[in-house]
Amino acid sequence: MLMNRIRKIFDMETVRYLVIGAMTTGVNFVLCFLCDKVFDISFMVSNVISISGAILFAYFANKFIVFRNHKDNIKQVIMEFLSFIATRLVSMALELFFVWLTVEVMHILPYVGKLVTQGLVIITNYCFGKWVVFRKQNVQERN
Repeated sequence: MLMNRIRKIFDMETVRYLVIGAMTTGVNFVLCFLCDKVFDISFMVSNVISISGAILFAYFANKFIVFRNHKDNIKQVIMEFLSFIATRLVSMALELFFVWLTVEVMHILPYVGKLVTQGLVIITNYCFGKWVVFRKQNVQERN
């Protein structure tokens, strides 16, 4: 009985999204740190690079793990990918703006400013993923 409850919890889309969202945030932070501290690239450029890498990771993780979306038609897959990139560019712009605001205007430490913005980014990306990119199509829309 307890195992059934645990399975139900971990089978829930929202929980899967939160786990993948945390992993995507980790990819984002690790790439940013490597670019910024190891390769000595400016923080804002490192931020763009890290977000781009996190977007690629997130597409495959969201498609196959969170939303369990398996399209067979190559045209549908391409449109889905382009839709994902377009929506993530919107959230990337939000993240860049809020990181700039927190770091440059409010003088918060760069990684703290980046962390503060992640809540907004995760919520925005979940909404885009669920209702725009990986939305369930009804029979009429598929035909």
